[in-house]
Amino acid sequence: SSTTAPEEFSSSDTEYSSSVHSSLKVAQADANSCSNSVSHKRAKTFPEILMEILSNPDYVPIVSWLPHGKCFAIHNHSQFSSRILPKYFRRVIFRSFIRKLNRWGFRSVKRSVSGFESTFEHKYFCRDQPELRSRLYCKSNPTSKAASKNSTTDTNEA
Repeated sequence: SSTTAPEEFSSSDTEYSSSVHSSLKVAQADANSCSNSVSHKRAKTFPEILMEILSNPDYVPIVSWLPHGKCFAIHNHSQFSSRILPKYFRRVIFRSFIRKLNRWGFRSVKRSVSGFESTFEHKYFCRDQPELRSRLYCKSNPTSKAASKNSTTDTNEA
């Protein structure tokens, strides 16, 4: 009988230990998945970053919405390049920023219309209509367009 007690204690101790160990693993996995989801946020899109820049009151002398909210103007190229571009983008060359605007479908507004040298608009990028931004997309580069046209042609012919 003295030999049975330690065995019973040992087996129940093992079950308890196993149960606690499993619970700890589940809790640890939950904590890891929670922390991973926080640390792996989705990167902001170019329009989201641009909206953040335009929403910052400190940048109004450098870049701002025009009063109607349908286009924005860059008032000071050098300040824009030295203060804003390095903070938000890897490339700090003004021309690269303009190319990026073009790839996202932004159009330059004539100075005679806006009163500013560097003014840009997009029908889906408006200050007071944030729901339209979901329609913005980045145009792919020419090589991938050609590849997608070829694959579309091949599937249509088959």
